[in-house]
Amino acid sequence: MKTPRTSVIIPNWNGSKFLSPCLEALKRQSDQDFEVIVVDNHSTDDSLQTLEKDFPEVRVVQLDKNYGFAPAINRGVEQARGEYLVFLNNDTEAEPNWLQELARAMKDNPKVGVADSKIILFSDRSKLDSVGIEYSRWGFSTPRGRGQEESQFTQDTEVFACCGGSSILRRELIEQIGAYDESFFAYLEDVDLSYRIRLAGYICETIPTSRIYHHLGQTSGGLTPFTRYHSIKNLWLVYLKNSPREVLWRTLPRFLLLQGLLLLSALRHGQILPPFKAYGYLLAHLGAVLRARRNIQRGMTADWRGVYKAMGRELPPHLNPLRRSP
Repeated sequence: MKTPRTSVIIPNWNGSKFLSPCLEALKRQSDQDFEVIVVDNHSTDDSLQTLEKDFPEVRVVQLDKNYGFAPAINRGVEQARGEYLVFLNNDTEAEPNWLQELARAMKDNPKVGVADSKIILFSDRSKLDSVGIEYSRWGFSTPRGRGQEESQFTQDTEVFACCGGSSILRRELIEQIGAYDESFFAYLEDVDLSYRIRLAGYICETIPTSRIYHHLGQTSGGLTPFTRYHSIKNLWLVYLKNSPREVLWRTLPRFLLLQGLLLLSALRHGQILPPFKAYGYLLAHLGAVLRARRNIQRGMTADWRGVYKAMGRELPPHLNPLRRSP
């Protein structure tokens, strides 16, 4: 059996209504040198039946419970045979040149460790979901370009991080630094991985000619207690594990202020348990987090000044009331 150049890994949990359009779009790709691996997080809908009946060529990894996005991706990585690894959300539909353009980014520049697509809103194809991810000196990440006109982003651009919903990575790099941190479960695992890729001396790039449409919010469920818990927990994990010492001390006051505002926001919405559950997790796992930090910082080859310069300066949305009037 010929080894494919690329392995496309799709995590799935009760996403039957999205799987068929997603996989049909892959059949229309101009670049067909790839395999597809669907990792199913113990779906209770007809996802598995759909895969067996309509997509027998797809390799299916069945898990015994819902382990979350990050662990599902990692189980797919373990099964993948390609030189390149593509992580793809199940609620997306790719244009025919989507994969070809992602692979081009890898071939054109050996310093690109991860690249992502122009992700366009499925419900309004003139508007963006994201073109990369911005990470600020407040320790907060935002989708770059969200809600803006998609036509204004046309050039390959270095970004701080790449979106895990449609991204390509070098297998050899993942073998070097590891794939997703499974303690994230969901949210910000792509920022964490991109940060580690940066620290290893590579860059992250967004490729607007790789176009894909996303049903935004269809699989996450909005700002629920689940979302708040994992978001707060994972913001701390990204910050503590990856921030070089010089960056950490320059950004710590702002990061702590942001966390205070996130706590107030949770309390205002009657969600008092999620933030304290997140703090409890961090205290219980602090030793493991610090060990991970030591390993990451020990392998760092990038100059901290370049990392700091790549971070945005903008205030996060939670601090908009504190902006000075012009």
